[in-house]
Amino acid sequence: MTCGRTTGNYNSYLGFNPETGTAVVVLSNLAPNYRVPATVLGVKLLLELDNEK
Repeated sequence: MTCGRTTGNYNSYLGFNPETGTAVVVLSNLAPNYRVPATVLGVKLLLELDNEK
């Protein structure tokens, strides 16, 4: 289950894998088009954490 949101110069990501119980929340005060958006960071982090289990 994932959710990514943007508003103005802020963006966020919430990801949860119920199979492993891993959850990731990324909050950013940067615009989503500035460097790497929260969604990209969140998905990468969630996948890496799941691979460690």
